[in-house]
Amino acid sequence: MKFYRKYNLFEKLLLFIGFFVAIFGYWMINTQLKIEGYSWFAMITIFLWLNLLIMIILAATGENQKEELSIVIKEQREEVRILKEIAYEQLEELKLLRTKK
Repeated sequence: MKFYRKYNLFEKLLLFIGFFVAIFGYWMINTQLKIEGYSWFAMITIFLWLNLLIMIILAATGENQKEELSIVIKEQREEVRILKEIAYEQLEELKLLRTKK
């Protein structure tokens, strides 16, 4: 049994925000570098912008892992149910064999 996951609202918003932060941040940094040149403030801004992008990527991967783990849990729950049924059937067969002796 295959479970296919759909994108949730959080992932869609995170994608939109990630694109916005990447493009707007790049534009802001370029305009600042054209005006002031390289300075400590520019370096700090670039570092913080890259940290923000990394945090967005980590949030997206964490959400993806959470969704995929829920699919794996559902599949394993189904497998455990089937194994319990098989064990119960084997127990009943064993009881029948013992009563025949």
